[in-house]
Amino acid sequence: MREDFLKHREEEIKKLFDKVIDNPSPSIEELWVLPEREFFEWRRKHDYPKLIDSFNKNKPNFVRWKAEYKLTDEDIIFYELSSFFGHKSLKKDKILYLL
Repeated sequence: MREDFLKHREEEIKKLFDKVIDNPSPSIEELWVLPEREFFEWRRKHDYPKLIDSFNKNKPNFVRWKAEYKLTDEDIIFYELSSFFGHKSLKKDKILYLL
């Protein structure tokens, strides 16, 4: 019984994901119902490249920050952009980059 439920759920998730993965502008509802893993996969394909491109063009400190830490755009997309940002404690020998 549980196996049937899980199989059905997996099939439903696949249908939802297949519907949005190649769509750069799905509805909010379509994104909202995706599980986290599928949502971030969609973001890696459609959202993060646009954000990073904008940061590269408009935020010189973003480019410096990437160079200092030897990060590529692909690294940031793969490891999810949000994991690189957040409050970090500063050490005296570090620079805080404000976007």
